[in-house]
Amino acid sequence: AVVSTQSTGQQALKGNFPKYGVEVEDEDAMSHMVSQINVWNFDMFKFAAISRDHPLVSLSYIVLQQERGLLRAFNVDVHPFIKYMFVIEANYHKTNPYHNELQGADVMQ
Repeated sequence: AVVSTQSTGQQALKGNFPKYGVEVEDEDAMSHMVSQINVWNFDMFKFAAISRDHPLVSLSYIVLQQERGLLRAFNVDVHPFIKYMFVIEANYHKTNPYHNELQGADVMQ
């Protein structure tokens, strides 16, 4: 299998680390979405739009670092973790209507 390492992950890690794992344009909207992460009818499509089509990267960082503190607890370096999540997200099959990065983020949520 060929693994893509799109430059998107590199761009997100330059300078200060993004609060939500990825750059977002509307901090208020993302903050509201984060407050709803544990709600049963969480709108993953809206979250994907706010996270600039990086729902898996952003949600994995928010859940594992901010909500659960697991990256910190297991001493996982956040920068390589985010790069790894960008690679995973980039290699989901975009043409599959179900098994894609959106469904992966929904399962994580």
